[in-house]
Amino acid sequence: MIDRHRITAVRDHHDARKVPVAIAIACGGYRAGQIGQARIGPQCLEVGAAGYVLKDTPAPQLVTAVRDVYKGGKYLSSQVLGKLVEDFRARVRDAKMRPRMSTLTPREREILKLLAEGNSVKEIAVLLGLSVKTVEAHKFNLMRKLDIHNKAQLVTYAIQKKIIKIPVNQ
Repeated sequence: MIDRHRITAVRDHHDARKVPVAIAIACGGYRAGQIGQARIGPQCLEVGAAGYVLKDTPAPQLVTAVRDVYKGGKYLSSQVLGKLVEDFRARVRDAKMRPRMSTLTPREREILKLLAEGNSVKEIAVLLGLSVKTVEAHKFNLMRKLDIHNKAQLVTYAIQKKIIKIPVNQ
C-alpha cells in the first residue's frame, strides 16, 4: 500500500505543478537487496519523477543525483538501474523462448487450423491443391516455430489461441 501512495504522490505533485519531481526517495523496508524499492523506481519515473534513489544512498551519490536532475537530466540509483537491466534481459529471454503465432506464414496458419480440426496431411493437400510434400513441409515448419512435437500439442495450442473452437454437445 505504501508503494501505491508514493507513486500517487509523485504523480499528483507532477500534475499539480506541471514540473518534474526532483527525486523520489525510497522509504520502504526491504532488507534483502531492497528489491521492492528498486521495483518502484521505474513507476515513479513513469508518473513524473526525474530521479529515484534508495533511502540508504550515500551522500556523494545523492549530491550527484540532485545535480543531474537540476541540470535537466535523469538519475537512477545503481540498484534500480541493475533491476531494470535484469528485468529487461528476462523479458528478452522470455520473448525469444515463447512460441509466437505471428511468426507463422498465412499458409502455415491455414494448415495449422486444418490439422487441428482433424484433417490428415493428404486431405489438406487435396483441399488446398498442394502436394503432400508441400503440406508436410508447412507442417514441419509450423511445428518447429511453435515448439510443438505432436498432434495433441498442436490441437491444444489451436484451442488456446482460439484458432479452432471446441464443439459443444447439445
